[in-house]
Amino acid sequence: MPGERTPFVTRRWWVLLALIVVVGFVGRAWNLDFDQGQHLHPDERHWSFTAAELARQPAPDPHGTALGPALDWLDGQRSPANPYRATPSFVYGPVMLTAARSAAGWMHSGVVDGDQPAAAVVDVLDAIGIPLIDGDGSPTFDNGYEFEIIGRLLAALLDTITILVVGLIGRRLSGPATGLVAAGFYASCVLAIQHAHFLGSEPLLGLCSALLVLATISID
Repeated sequence: MPGERTPFVTRRWWVLLALIVVVGFVGRAWNLDFDQGQHLHPDERHWSFTAAELARQPAPDPHGTALGPALDWLDGQRSPANPYRATPSFVYGPVMLTAARSAAGWMHSGVVDGDQPAAAVVDVLDAIGIPLIDGDGSPTFDNGYEFEIIGRLLAALLDTITILVVGLIGRRLSGPATGLVAAGFYASCVLAIQHAHFLGSEPLLGLCSALLVLATISID
């Protein structure tokens, strides 16, 4: 039938989309340590101060039940995800802060204690140019004040997924060519690349918004 997409055309579309996604990730992950740990961005500095104070908070007394860990997360006065345990003002939401600190703690244990697969992940990322290990083999980050580079990496990954979602939205609305053009435009969007170089909530918000649009237009 005219206009029918063959398996070859479909595979070629996915290959082209994958290339756009890879190029977009390179742009977002390039020179993540642009300020060399100086915390030049005021919002990021506030995140780092908050993370450092959270890391210093004493662990809450255990509940003494099997559901204790879950109850700790749900209790605002005890939850490690609650930034207000460390600061009177945090207007960015706790999700990215918690995700970045958790990833940083996991990866830090990989470098310091050799825990796998965290150690392998850090080695691969360092090998491709993201400076996570210094010259003497020590981590350049932690899950406190120095966690911003892990947050930036997480932001780059989230925004890279958004490129894929934007491509699927364009394809769903107007066909394969539109999907590739849309993905290409977003992959090269200067503002998106800038946001992906900072630890913040914008990349997560953008991804969630794109997923919501895709889910909405996919409802038959």
